[in-house]
Formats: sequence, C-alpha cells, structure tokens
Amino acid sequence: MLTLVDLPLILYVIDEAPGARIEEFISVYVAGKSALEDYFDTAATLEHRLTQSGKPEVALTIQR
Repeated sequence: MLTLVDLPLILYVIDEAPGARIEEFISVYVAGKSALEDYFDTAATLEHRLTQSGKPEVALTIQR
C-alpha cells in the first residue's frame, strides 16, 4: 500500500468519496495479497486492550 504522510492513499479517496457522490467501491484482490483487506478489517481485541489500558483516544483512531 502506498502511503501519504501516515495513511494509505486509498483512505484519502474513501474519505473524499461522499463529497463526490460516490456511494460504492468495488475492490479486487489477488490471492495471497491481503494488506488492504487487513487494513480495513476490525481489530476488536486491540481496541479493547487500548480502552482498558487508558488509551481510548487511540482506540477511536483505530475504529475510524
């Protein structure tokens, strides 16, 4: 994944999509290449650990 500053470029595209009236994305993955899919997957265990350790603001960033 190509990043700009600290976020993948695809995230900037997705954030701007509603303003361009884009409602749906279709992604095609190659077998064995799951970095993008993993990036957008939930990390419930990590979020729970961060919340329990007194870092709820970091947990909210991950939920975004």
